[in-house]
Amino acid sequence: MKTRVKTLAVIILILVVLVAACFAAFIIKDSGKYEYGSVDINTIAKDSDSIVIEAASFSVSAGRLWETAQMDIWAGADEAEAYANAEKALVEKYAMYYKAVANGITPDEETVRVELERNREISAAASNYEEFQSFLDHIGMTHDEYWDSQYENLLEYDVIARYKEQLKSEFIGSGKNEADWDAYYKQIVAVAVKQERVKAVG
Repeated sequence: MKTRVKTLAVIILILVVLVAACFAAFIIKDSGKYEYGSVDINTIAKDSDSIVIEAASFSVSAGRLWETAQMDIWAGADEAEAYANAEKALVEKYAMYYKAVANGITPDEETVRVELERNREISAAASNYEEFQSFLDHIGMTHDEYWDSQYENLLEYDVIARYKEQLKSEFIGSGKNEADWDAYYKQIVAVAVKQERVKAVG
């Protein structure tokens, strides 16, 4: 399992640097759990549009939660843990995305489109493509379907990354120590989640 996780992590880090960087910021193990309940994973289905998480600015479908949990599940993780990590990652992602949008941040669509096509080409020619193909087989997608599905995801992460850069610039510009930035950003994320009044409904 560890070898498979490491191999896939390398693929993701090489192919989707933007997504990996942002996603990593949302799964820091010491950032704690949120008190909004837990989704019944027995209700999760790949193509389900039923809502399992509701918040002030967003909702999460069972299908989106399924999709997000699949990397961990494919790598051999316990399903309960995989879905718990996916819940947390999605809640934090959307809380920060809508906070960024509310602060006037927009994605660079052309840059994202170019990055997506570059990643698609690189992945098709990668020496460890077999591992990536194994993951695609697990989620039931072709190579092209996977990358087509990532466009909106990349746009969202681009917005978050731009907002995070702005916040960090303001933080350092105010004379604060850069070494304290990570802890400060965790607090921003936690506040954003709290303001969303998140509730598990599935």
